[in-house]
This record gives sequence, C-alpha cells and structure tokens, in this order.
Amino acid sequence: MRIMLITRCLDYGGAERQLVELARGLRSRGHAVLVVTFYGGPLVRVLEGAGVPVLHLSKRSRWDFVGPVRRVLDAARGFRPEVVHGYLPGPNLLALLVGRACRVRVVFGVRSSKVVLVDEPRAERLVLRLETIALRMADRVVVNSWCGRETLLRRGCPGDRLSVIHNGIDIDRFAPGPEKRALRSERSVTIGAVGRLHSQKDHATLLDAVARASAVDRRLVLRCVGDGPAVMVDDLRRKAASLGIDDRLVLEPARGEIEDVYADLDLLVSSSIGESFPNVVAEAMACGVPAVVTDVGDAAIIVGGTGMVVEAGNAEQMSQAILALVDVLERRGDDVRTATRVRVVETFSLTAMVSRTEALLRSTVGPSVTGTRSCG
Repeated sequence: MRIMLITRCLDYGGAERQLVELARGLRSRGHAVLVVTFYGGPLVRVLEGAGVPVLHLSKRSRWDFVGPVRRVLDAARGFRPEVVHGYLPGPNLLALLVGRACRVRVVFGVRSSKVVLVDEPRAERLVLRLETIALRMADRVVVNSWCGRETLLRRGCPGDRLSVIHNGIDIDRFAPGPEKRALRSERSVTIGAVGRLHSQKDHATLLDAVARASAVDRRLVLRCVGDGPAVMVDDLRRKAASLGIDDRLVLEPARGEIEDVYADLDLLVSSSIGESFPNVVAEAMACGVPAVVTDVGDAAIIVGGTGMVVEAGNAEQMSQAILALVDVLERRGDDVRTATRVRVVETFSLTAMVSRTEALLRSTVGPSVTGTRSCG
C-alpha cells in the first residue's frame, strides 16, 4: 500500500510516538509511507533514520493554511497515496481534504476519550467541533481505547466505521534494567509522573496525594517529567511549598530517552482526569514499574491486576493507593515487577498494534480502490 500519515507535530508526545512507530512498522513491512507534519519536531530524525520520508508543511500559525494545503496536495499528486490516515483533529480534517481531492480512502485517528475544552484556545475548540461534523465523512475511524469508542458514538460517529486499536509498546526498548531490590533505596521511594504539564493531567491532586502520603512515609519523592507553560511550573512549585513538600518535588523537561526515567522509578502515578490510552502507564509497566492510575480512559484495563485504580480527583484515595503499592513492593517486589511487565508484553505489544492497523488499512483500501488514484 501507499500510505500518507498526517500529524500536527513530531514532538515527544504519546500520539506522536505512536505515529512514528506505526510508520516505521509499516515501512518495514514493505509499504510506501509518507509522513506529513504541520510543524516538525525531534522525532523527524527517528523517521528519517528508518527511511521514512517526512514532508514539513512549515505552518507559521494556526491560521496559516492556504500555503500548507497547497503543499500537501502537491505532495499527494507526486506520492499518489491509496489511503490517508490522520492523527488528531486538525490532521484528520486535512486528511479528509486530501482524500477527497485524490479520491482515496480516509482514516481518522482519534486519540482522546475525554476532551477538556475549557482550557483550550478558541481555535482548538473550533477544530474539534469541525472534526465532530467530519467524523461521518471518514471511511474508517480508529480510536485507541474502548472508552474513546463510547465517546465517539456519543459524538455521532457511526458504529460500523469505528475500530478500537490499542496503542503498542516497544517491549525491547521499554524493558527492566539491572536486577534491583524490591525498592531501589531504603532512604527514598521515587514516584514518577510523566507527561505534559496541563490541567487535564491534574498534577494539583497528585501533589495533594503525595503530601498526605509523605506524612506517613517520609521517604517519598515525586519526580515530574514533562513540558508545560512557565506559569504552570510556577504554580506547581508554589503549591508544593504550601504543602510542605517542595523538597520532595523534582520538575524536569520532557526527554527522548524516557526509558531512562522509568528505570529510576519505584512506581508511576497517572493522575489524569481525562485520557484515552495513557502510553506512559504501559511504557512504565513494560519496564517493570507498577502504577497507580485514575479510572479514566482505558487506564484500568492497562494495569489489570498489577496496580491500583482510584477515582479521578480524589487525593485521599490516591495517597492510600500509593502507600499500599509501596507496601506491596517491599514485601514482594520482584513478583510484582515481573507480572507488571508480562501484562504489557502479552496484551499491548508494538507488533500487535502495527498488524491490526495494517489489516484495517488494507481492508479500507480494498481491491476496487487500488490503481484508481487521481489527485487533481
């Protein structure tokens, strides 16, 4: 197949990483793949290193679309895709435009089960509403969680066009480090929170939970890894100081070698109030790091019986779950870490994600479409 993938950027985000892994996987299976990005990003190098060409549309702003549309249509005429697959609302809309212009199939990729609009810019809200209208025009819609599927049904997406394909985890890259004790140190227990600094991730509740848990176990340290606006960084520091845990909070920017972060964690906490398939939970678990997660999206499905699930926004429940998981790790850490990794290896492998997406794209293209491409 000849497949065009469209994404907003190629930064270190969960959706962006999944697109990169999908593109590399499809390329390794003999398909011609072209990735189109609005703004570029550090993951471009990963794609180009795997032999996947990348087209930069070089958008200057949200409202700069005439030139980028012209460039992507010119590229489509040369590449002649059989299917165009978007990732996230803006790219989905552009995929629909390209697909109609080239008379080829269009697949939307929806990566969220609950979208918090109140904090989003007006342009983002407009794009999401346009995507809702366009859902009925796509040939197929891929969503990465069962919770997300229910959300799309409520948004009016026809059920017969919806497919759930969970994210895939590179179990070779994300793997346990050297043998360790049940807890890495008797003096400190490192809790990880990996992800962008955004209200949807609800770091405020996480800080409250850590403060409560720290009153019981003084070894706890919270390591937050992710980018965000300076004002949010300042807010988190002030809140930590007001709770008396500023000496227990470490804030770090996002990084490419995220597996090195997981290797230093005793447990992960995902405090989000809205998710679809939280990659960081499955990645950490593949490294043998158990997780406390809020009951949003498919987080509970990911952890299965290996971690703790709590109500979103409930700091008391979260603090108790953190203490309970620390206790379990101290008593039978090796067994817990092994079971945690096995859960991901058996259920959420990268190979499974690529195979399922490949099969869906092939069935979407169909024999009647191949060979009849026409951009004009």
